[in-house]
Amino acid sequence: KTTTRLVKSCALIATEALRTQNMSRSARGTPDKPGRRVKQKAGLNREILSAGLSMAHHMLAYKAVEAGTRVHVSDTRQLKPSQRCSSCWEIVPKTLAQRMHECPHCGLKMPRDQNTASVVLIDAHTPGTGVAARPKPLARQRAKSKSVTRETPATASQDA
Repeated sequence: KTTTRLVKSCALIATEALRTQNMSRSARGTPDKPGRRVKQKAGLNREILSAGLSMAHHMLAYKAVEAGTRVHVSDTRQLKPSQRCSSCWEIVPKTLAQRMHECPHCGLKMPRDQNTASVVLIDAHTPGTGVAARPKPLARQRAKSKSVTRETPATASQDA
């Protein structure tokens, strides 16, 4: 229901390419070097996997084609949205514990998640960046590919 509401009410949906498998790795560790907070990590992993983030991306992709909405999925490895400043576009390294973005280059101060969302939105509006949501899964590619924004056929024909 949420994905249907989003594609009906938005002309552009910008999101990150999240890798849930990487996010939900075990914290168990090895016999030589045991992990810390294993029970907490197991609970977090359960929540991450139950959220169905990749399923939501697939649903957004095919529903967007039907509704004529443009979906833009930013390549987080290339863009580094949580480390980048949305004002001056410089990389500002931070730990996960730092919840405020404070840019030493331009002086911007804002909540980290809001800054990340702004970076992803700017990426969606900048031609030639990002990775578009695909209705059909593509074969895995070995070589690094440049990210591109692909528009749905309905959106592309309206712009022309």
